Amino acid sequence: MGGAVVTVRGSNFKQSQDLRCNFGGKNVLAEYLTSNEVKCTVPAWKIAATQSGRKLSFWISGSAEISNNVEITYHSTLLVSDVDNNCVHAFDSHHGVFAGTLIPSGSGGLQAPQGIQIGNDNNIYVASGTNQVLKYNTMGQSLGVFAELPKGCAPSDIVFGPDTNLFVACRHLNKVIAFNAHSGQQLGVAAQGGGLSRPTGIAFGPGNTLYVVSSGSNKLLRFAQGGYFQGAVQKLVDEGKDVAFYDGKIFLSGGASHNNAILTVVEQKLHTFAESFQLREPVGIVFDGSSMFVASSQHIVRFNNNGGYISSMKAGRKTKMRPSFMTSSPRESRRAGGGRRHDEL
Repeated sequence: MGGAVVTVRGSNFKQSQDLRCNFGGKNVLAEYLTSNEVKCTVPAWKIAATQSGRKLSFWISGSAEISNNVEITYHSTLLVSDVDNNCVHAFDSHHGVFAGTLIPSGSGGLQAPQGIQIGNDNNIYVASGTNQVLKYNTMGQSLGVFAELPKGCAPSDIVFGPDTNLFVACRHLNKVIAFNAHSGQQLGVAAQGGGLSRPTGIAFGPGNTLYVVSSGSNKLLRFAQGGYFQGAVQKLVDEGKDVAFYDGKIFLSGGASHNNAILTVVEQKLHTFAESFQLREPVGIVFDGSSMFVASSQHIVRFNNNGGYISSMKAGRKTKMRPSFMTSSPRESRRAGGGRRHDEL
């Protein structure tokens, strides 16, 4: 996501005004420390939605000289809200390992974090149990309160919509509410009625259609732009948690009646897409690159895009986390005519 400071060690570095660190086609000013050491701040780099990692050449330039190349790999980062520890963890999506706790416990007033997203400004937005949406930079440093939510909202999932505004599922108000992506000002109700009760997971599909998991009525509901109810998509056996729209299909985290599997809707019927003994009380679902990640009990379970189990990840050996919702660092957007489009969380 950019922003990390890296130290580069070598020999014969020269102090000059044009000393730069080159990350593939992007370059940034370098900080000269000694003839054997410089520092660089890594620029953000979006990789294609189909890629797990992207290899680039890195080199130092300045004073009409360039260093030798070193190959580096950019990978997407999976951000996970940890309810019990009041923090946000980062995982390396490419290698499938824990990268560290990005937002420390209680930072910026964070309590029982739920929905999490990365905005177009490359900042991180987290729904907090304090009835607020809090804002952080890519290094996890607090940027304050982005939005004060209506009294009694009890936010669960959040998502940036096609119109770039932020949508928040308010469990206790039985509504999904839209907020201006720049000012945090409340804009209006994006979903209400139609039996909507205790909304949890939300996702956008084609045509600005908003899918909402109504956990209080065990249904998946659909709303048009402007908050118009379009009907129930699916009746659920268990209390629902999250919904994802990917590759033209709807995916849901299933409960105990489905062995806590990940389900997909085919011809108005629920079918098992992915299952594993590692799946326990699954909540968040994120498709990223060639993988699907599921927040489950104390693990993040990783599947391939065909539902095959790959591995599970934990937030270190000693940390007992309770993951809720997740998001992935921004991907390179597809251009018109560039093939099939993926609508993702």
